[in-house]
Amino acid sequence: MLQRLLDERFKLQLHRESREFPVYALVIDKRGSKLRPTASPGPYRFSARGGHAVGTSVTVAQFADRLSKEVGRQVVDFTGLTGQVDLTLDWKPEREQAGNPDSSDNRPSIFAALPEQLGLKLEARRVSLDVVIVDAALKVPVEN
Repeated sequence: MLQRLLDERFKLQLHRESREFPVYALVIDKRGSKLRPTASPGPYRFSARGGHAVGTSVTVAQFADRLSKEVGRQVVDFTGLTGQVDLTLDWKPEREQAGNPDSSDNRPSIFAALPEQLGLKLEARRVSLDVVIVDAALKVPVEN
């Protein structure tokens, strides 16, 4: 319905195609996952601030999406893990590492914290992702 509206009002023309992008693949560490199923299933909740993240009833795919914001690159779930988990992750944000190298904060980088605390790791890869390409669109919509 929304696509039809955009077609009618903006004469929107688009297509989908696959393109290769650099991403981080979220994979299970060689020592195994430390994630445990959620203790009390409920609504998805996730918060991350200042190098501390807490998630309840989170899927690994949702966690990977949120990690993207922390590492500045798309994170794609390659773990194969299903279901919801509860998790807590503590790390030293990169901006703090760069801005204050003599800090007494001894938390690890996010790349070291993931295997230690959750049994997961990030691997740099190039993967093919689907993108939407806008071929044409009117700047001013057609009147009703």
